[in-house]
Amino acid sequence: MAATVGHISGIKPLVLLQVNCRSICNKILEFWNLTDTYNPDVVIGTESWLTEEINNADIFRDDYITFRRDGCSRGGGVFICVKNYINCRVLWTDEVFEMIAVEVKGINPKFAWELIGVYRAPNEDMRVIERLAARTWFTGNSTKRSIIGGDVNLPYADWNGNASGNSGTHALINSLVWENGYSQVIENPTREDALLDVYLVRPESSVTSSGIVQGVSDHLAVILEVEWEDTCTEPQVERVVPVYNRTDVSGLQTFLREKFVVWASNGNNVEEIWNNLKNIVYESIERFVTQKTLRKNSDPEYYNKEIKRLKSKVRKAYSRRKLGVHCTKKLKQLSKQLLAAKKSAH
Repeated sequence: MAATVGHISGIKPLVLLQVNCRSICNKILEFWNLTDTYNPDVVIGTESWLTEEINNADIFRDDYITFRRDGCSRGGGVFICVKNYINCRVLWTDEVFEMIAVEVKGINPKFAWELIGVYRAPNEDMRVIERLAARTWFTGNSTKRSIIGGDVNLPYADWNGNASGNSGTHALINSLVWENGYSQVIENPTREDALLDVYLVRPESSVTSSGIVQGVSDHLAVILEVEWEDTCTEPQVERVVPVYNRTDVSGLQTFLREKFVVWASNGNNVEEIWNNLKNIVYESIERFVTQKTLRKNSDPEYYNKEIKRLKSKVRKAYSRRKLGVHCTKKLKQLSKQLLAAKKSAH
């Protein structure tokens, strides 16, 4: 693991996870398992191997908004996924190279971030870095916060500005990093002994944590946390969830047996057969698996554990209020404590 810096008290970090996929179509389950493990606000993916024929709905979940810049040929490709309750928009998509920029905003505009995902193939020339430097040019008095994340395939690059000689590669790196005010914050190798997957951050002082974790390909994944003084939380919404322990198992089994014969004999290609199977599964869940609606929590966001504890006690005391004077007094006492806790938290 890379060295980390402790979280700054009172500031919510923006959490980014960078993943080299080497074909996300073949690793959808592994990709989302990794995402669920670290629950990032933003995911930057490289080597997606996606094409325009593949829809976002086939790969990505709707709790993230996904922006893509697919590769021009087999392989490559980059995407950025942002939690769907975060204000975000695409800034630009490069028409030549595999680069895309997205802006994310919190409640405080000061902490808006420009997020750039980039993939440079091993055999590609350095015009990618040149274009990236031009796209992210630093004017000196700009307050824009910016992060470049991606696989640039430069295992021998010196990101600390110590390269000797007049190497064209290092001249471009210096143009991108030092002249633009970025700092490369990942220290450990991400593929065998090579540092390929990088995070360039401007300003470096906004970084609160960084680290290397297991990925889904032959690359390790990279986590980055930066300051983001934002109070947005994922809104709770009513949703219907299956209650599998109340499933009509006998009816489900009979239904699947009857449908199997029809499904096995229909379909002209793999996609059609697969879609028919999915439709059967969805229909079986709807018909034989009990479902319930989880209601939206009406509690305000500022309700903490103490308020919820007192709220529960007040409810219990209220139900016991007719048992005697002492119960009525207890109810009044707890109600005052609850009111005081609410005022303090709010």
